[in-house]
This record gives sequence, C-alpha cells and structure tokens, in this order.
Amino acid sequence: MTNSYHDSTSSLVELVGKYARRIDRVNHEHAVDVLQDLDSGEPTIALGTGIFYAREDGIDVPPDMLAQTGRELDPEDGYALEAYRDLMKKSRAIA
Repeated sequence: MTNSYHDSTSSLVELVGKYARRIDRVNHEHAVDVLQDLDSGEPTIALGTGIFYAREDGIDVPPDMLAQTGRELDPEDGYALEAYRDLMKKSRAIA
C-alpha cells in the first residue's frame, strides 16, 4: 500500500465520518447505516450511503465537504454520483 493510497483512503473515511455525524443530528438510524457500510470495509459505498441520506434527510452540507465529495466520486459510482448532483442542486438553491 502506497502512502498516497493510504492518504486517499483515510481522507475518504474521514469524509464518511463527517457525513455520519451530520446525519446523526437528524436521523440516528441513517447514521448507523452509513457507519455499518464503512465498517464493512467499503468506504466508497459508505460515502454513497451518506450522500443518499444527506439528500433524503435534508442535511446541510458545507461547500468544502461537497467539493471533497466531488473529488472522491468516480463516473462509475452511479447512484452515488446522481445523489451527489441532487445534493449539489439543493445546496445551491439554499445558498
């Protein structure tokens, strides 16, 4: 494992944790789902779950967190990418 891979993975895990904390303020069960995905060893899936619940629960996601999320997603992330785009639209509408 190279350092850049480790840095990227720990950055992703940290980002998922931020989503879980924000979601937990509104819906504890959804936050638990995000953390269970993370515990399964799939941080990208956990990020997708976090994005989905943030959108569904109307979570306010700060611009820096949205920007980091965009950097973490790949075109093949499918539904997570779609949920992210919806979350971005909601953020812009609020701002």
